[in-house]
Amino acid sequence: MGALPNTQHAVVACTNRAWAFRKELPVPRLEDGEVLIKIEAVALNPSDAKQLENCPVDGAISGSDLAGTVVKVSKSMEKDLHIGDRVTAMVLGCNPRQPDNGAFAQYAAVRAGFCVKLPETISFEAGTTLTVGLVTCGLALRSLGLVDATARLASPKNQDSNYVLVYGGSTATGALAIQILRFLGYAPMAVCSPSSFPLVREVGAHLCVDYRNSGGSDEIRNTTNGQLRWVLDCIGSPGSTTFCYTAFGNLDGRYTALNPVPDRLRLRKRRVVPDWILGYTVFGSDVNLSEGFVKKAASIDTAFTIAWLMNMESLLSRGELQPHPTSLQPDGLRGIERDLLLLRQGSTSGKKLVYMLHDT
Repeated sequence: MGALPNTQHAVVACTNRAWAFRKELPVPRLEDGEVLIKIEAVALNPSDAKQLENCPVDGAISGSDLAGTVVKVSKSMEKDLHIGDRVTAMVLGCNPRQPDNGAFAQYAAVRAGFCVKLPETISFEAGTTLTVGLVTCGLALRSLGLVDATARLASPKNQDSNYVLVYGGSTATGALAIQILRFLGYAPMAVCSPSSFPLVREVGAHLCVDYRNSGGSDEIRNTTNGQLRWVLDCIGSPGSTTFCYTAFGNLDGRYTALNPVPDRLRLRKRRVVPDWILGYTVFGSDVNLSEGFVKKAASIDTAFTIAWLMNMESLLSRGELQPHPTSLQPDGLRGIERDLLLLRQGSTSGKKLVYMLHDT
């Protein structure tokens, strides 16, 4: 392998809450425990747009989901990685402590424990849809009490009441959650658009419900005999919250969302415990995205995620998980700036927007 470059192209956050394509930016330097990845593909996430709302550094490289090849390693790594390994990984974009490091670039420095080796059967295009979703799933399932603090993959203790509702089952995170729940022995139910029913059935949904169906909550209560206890809300809107709470049965339950939970939820059904998670807490610093998206750093999240991703890597290698469908967008990194509106409008259901760097 030849000498690595000192500069790169990247997409950065601007103070006008937009992205811009830039050239001749520095390639990030490695710290102990990190690997340098030559990025082949990147994917958009809803949280990327949220970062723009409160990015503290003008010109910080954006993006979190990436896939590529390890081109340099450091010492003191918590994971055994080598030059030439194909990986999918997660990095903190718009990072005020490392503004020269993010996924929307040609190179990224990534903590080794936040990398997942890709089997040869999974392309970079497909692989880049995985890591943020897997991290989010892990934190959410732990919040629901379905995975313990050690990230151990265990079957449900009560086989008589193992239904789990996934609202937004056709999102990248929702579809991964359905697969993981199915593997663990739960019966996942998906709420989404009817056009996405084939997708969620393919990944293991026990029941599909149209989110526009006014009787959808009744259908879920009938299916579960009023024993629904766990809900993962991947949308976190007022409408999804109302739907999910109406679907709960007569047992104590847990509701976990990917958006901040309004205080009123703590009064609606006292036997239901509400929570919300944000994957960026795993990076070891406080998170302050757009309004309301504020979380304290949690070292327990970091340790959990490293163990969780090792388990997910094992599932991937055995073919137990399939990546989310992609929509390959033109123009590589340059196309990201153009597609910000699609992300903000939520016009990406059922597919994840992906960009190949060789198209830049």
